[in-house]
Amino acid sequence: MNLKSRWTTPLIAICLFAIAGVPIFLLLRSGFRQPVEQSSANSISTLEQEEVISALGRIQPKDKIITVSGPSTFPNARVARLFVEEGQQIKRGQTIAILENITQLKAALEQAKIDAKLVRAKLERVQRGDAKRGQIAAQEARIANLEAQFRGEVAIQQAQIDRWEAEVSRVKNEFDIFVPLAEDGAISREYLNQSRLQLEALEEQLDTAKAVLYKINAAFPEQILEAKATLDQLREVRPVDVRIARTELERANAFVSRAEADLALAYIRSPLDSQVLKINTFSGESISNSGIVELAQTEQMYAIAEVYETDITKVRTGQKAIVSSNIFTRELQGIVEAIGSQIGKRNVINNDPTLDIDVRVIEVKIRLSPEDSQQVSRFINSQVEIKIYLTNS
Repeated sequence: MNLKSRWTTPLIAICLFAIAGVPIFLLLRSGFRQPVEQSSANSISTLEQEEVISALGRIQPKDKIITVSGPSTFPNARVARLFVEEGQQIKRGQTIAILENITQLKAALEQAKIDAKLVRAKLERVQRGDAKRGQIAAQEARIANLEAQFRGEVAIQQAQIDRWEAEVSRVKNEFDIFVPLAEDGAISREYLNQSRLQLEALEEQLDTAKAVLYKINAAFPEQILEAKATLDQLREVRPVDVRIARTELERANAFVSRAEADLALAYIRSPLDSQVLKINTFSGESISNSGIVELAQTEQMYAIAEVYETDITKVRTGQKAIVSSNIFTRELQGIVEAIGSQIGKRNVINNDPTLDIDVRVIEVKIRLSPEDSQQVSRFINSQVEIKIYLTNS
């Protein structure tokens, strides 16, 4: 066999193997690629299922923060005694504080009860049918009323005098201490003069209160004497006098009810079960514009998310939410409970200069879990970041 015929057979075999191997290579290549592409499609589907809406928000208690102040009928009232501390849990109706004017209000109530008792006695005597005795009883009741009113006015005014005397005594003691200090140069003369002016002002108030008491002592005895002088001129009681006496009793009872209501206002009570967040007015201070205390129901806390109006149609109640912040030790879990119906401007602003502060948002109320509520009860109004999951999976 020559050299040419020796190499012809192997060359033909190699060509046939190459032609058959191309389809096999293409088949194997397509078989390995298909699982990779399918895995990528599954990843995209998973991301779509985990679509979220991100928003800024703030932490708030249930029903927001409530400020408890004094009644408007006592605009200049002072707190005589405070019964709560910051952070304390209190019950609805629990006494928070007592106002300083409680002594005067108690005296006014006692006076109203005395007046009602006297008017009731008058009505009973009129109804007995003895005209002359009825008129005499009425006049006696009037005299007794004047005497009781006289005692009541004296008691109220004396209470005022006692108060001013106590203030004068306190400031005078301070002034007596400041005098040698000013002489030694420990305090300024200006500070000493201020103390002197304060003392003089209080002494003027005391003198005014004493002058009022003097007028009371001068006026009422004269009225009582005039009332007693008319006893000899009494006439027989007419039927209309019974109706008048009944009307007077109703009026007296109304005064008692009003005095009781005024006295109740001197006791500042909690309107709900809550926690004392902050005390704005302490014992001895006049009630400030910020009220006496700030309360909140911290057992259940909420995160208020400010969602863009363009995203609000995607939000539904019952969707899960994640709340996070640098001041929390972990992420908080919550559920969308309510979606606001009013569009407004953003209230929560962060330091990102690219954000539009005038963007239109809607508030979404997210109820936190009980354990998370305990964790954030000390961080009311803190800024948080919120993610609302658009699926409940």
